[in-house]
Amino acid sequence: MIEQYLAAARRTRPPTPSLAAEYAKYYKQITAHTTPIGPSPELCITYSSDRKCELITVNQTDYLVYDQYLGQSFNRLNRIQYALHGASMLSQAFASKFLAERLLSLGQTGLAAFFALVAQQFQRNVKVDGDPFKLSKTVEDIRHGLTASQEIFVMAHELAHHRWRLDQDNLSKETSHYISEFLEGKEEAAHYYREALEQAPDEFLEEVFADDFGALIALRVLSMGGIPVWQAAAGAALAFKYLRLFRHLELLAHGIASLSIESNPESFKRRLVSLKDDIWDGAAGNIRLFQFREHFIRHRLWIARAQMPSDSAKDQGPRLIEEYDEKTEFPVVLGLVDRLQGSLTPKVLAELNEKMGARDNGIALVDSLTGWSK
Repeated sequence: MIEQYLAAARRTRPPTPSLAAEYAKYYKQITAHTTPIGPSPELCITYSSDRKCELITVNQTDYLVYDQYLGQSFNRLNRIQYALHGASMLSQAFASKFLAERLLSLGQTGLAAFFALVAQQFQRNVKVDGDPFKLSKTVEDIRHGLTASQEIFVMAHELAHHRWRLDQDNLSKETSHYISEFLEGKEEAAHYYREALEQAPDEFLEEVFADDFGALIALRVLSMGGIPVWQAAAGAALAFKYLRLFRHLELLAHGIASLSIESNPESFKRRLVSLKDDIWDGAAGNIRLFQFREHFIRHRLWIARAQMPSDSAKDQGPRLIEEYDEKTEFPVVLGLVDRLQGSLTPKVLAELNEKMGARDNGIALVDSLTGWSK
């Protein structure tokens, strides 16, 4: 029944059996590191262009749905962090591919084709200077460790939401205690965060608990599996930042889709340029909350790491996390729309829509351009 539900709600492909088995192993390790407070949701592996992990209840059965494509996206972003050159453009290529796939699901075939073509062009531009992903075995091993941490973080984060529903009062008190401890050590920043927390929505505390639970479980599982502690910690912290990027791109996709009916070139350009600021301003009230969540995760991981065998001599985590902003977040969030404003116009969109309409299956063409059909 859950498979039929997902097939109706998302654009799906069959998950890879070997990866599904790996995810089942991860989930077993996650639940083994948690104190039982009720039955855990059943794990369901899917593969969809939604890149979404979520809790779903079907016929009174709870499922934790993990999307293989989410893990592939984490893996790609991790490769970009270690790319030999062109990281910013590779990030913009990834973002354009993301937008193409989301716009296609929104019924915007012409816009989807535009971003799919843009993604390919960004990648070609980078490859002019050689293969950016010709990485050493050492770096490849690090990438695998980071990706494993991120996938476990996401699964554990969703499991945490299930546990919250079963024991909200106790978990709320525990999380509030840890937040207080965190703020006590922040001095000047404490006031900055307290103001934001006072205006936080009711579900915010639950998200903080889920972040904390997910990060600490990822650290425990992977460190016991032989992955260096710094990789497990950095992976969990980066996972939060990656998910925040996906949220931005989801909002951007919906904003761009709203431009499809705008035929006036000047108005189209003005609305396109303002999209970046509109999304940023619209999230202005949440910026401090996102900052709090990220810094709280890193604080809790730092405490947990201090209780484990030190691997500080090989710790690349802080540098990797900070470089993410320069290599990915800023080029995508602050630079992508500005870079495209001269090439995306009502005329270009009309021509693409005409070409897509003349084809038997424009969706298949976009899927081919993005690689979804492979």
